This record gives sequence, structure tokens and C-alpha cells, in this order.
Amino acid sequence: MNIGNLYAHLSDRRKAVDYFEQALKKNQQSKRPSIKAVILRDYATAILTVDEVEEGLRLYEQSLKQWQATTNKPEEARTAVLLANYHGKKENNAAAIHYYNQALEIWKKLDEQNETKKIEALLNKLEK
Repeated sequence: MNIGNLYAHLSDRRKAVDYFEQALKKNQQSKRPSIKAVILRDYATAILTVDEVEEGLRLYEQSLKQWQATTNKPEEARTAVLLANYHGKKENNAAAIHYYNQALEIWKKLDEQNETKKIEALLNKLEK
């Protein structure tokens, strides 16, 4: 996964994809959704750096689903924020609001007031 990130940083899409696919194959043995979620999230971020928008968003969605299968709600919220941020940059406000609201719900349940305030401020900007 780390090697895949490095190749993405160097804009070598082919090698980045190859290493992320290797990481996903190795993860199949562990059966831990949290590990797969991390790989998918990093893979998505790497793919987005080489302008593979649809694939990157698909991988973020898969990562979010993996986090939802765990008890790690903070990472689920962080992944939803990554999706929201990306959609916001692309001026897809409806999708951004959807994912920010997902994250907001989690942060409120966890009583994370700083994170809640951040998300509420981002939502306020989008809804204006």
C-alpha cells in the first residue's frame, strides 16, 4: 500500500494500481474490514491524484462500506468527510451535503464537539 502511494505521488498510475491490487489480494486472508477499508481509502486518494475521478470515488465508497462493517466510527466519519470534500470541490453540493451529514451524525453520537463544529461550518457554507 505504501509503495502504491509513492507511485501515485510520482504519477505512475500503472505501478500504483498494481501495488494497491497486491495489497487488496494480501488482505483477503485477514478478513478484517478495517484493514481493507484503509487500503481502499488510500487507493482512492492515490487514484484521485492521477485524475481517475470515477474510480477514486468508487473506491472511497467501498472504503466507507468497509468502515460501516466495523465499530470504528471515527474512521467511518473521516472517510465520509473525504467523499464530501471531494464532491464539494467538484461543486456537487447535494452529494457533499449527504456525506457531511453522515459524518455529522457520527460525530454527534460520539460527542465530538470539535468535529461537529467543523462539519456544521462546512454544511453552512454549502447550504448558503
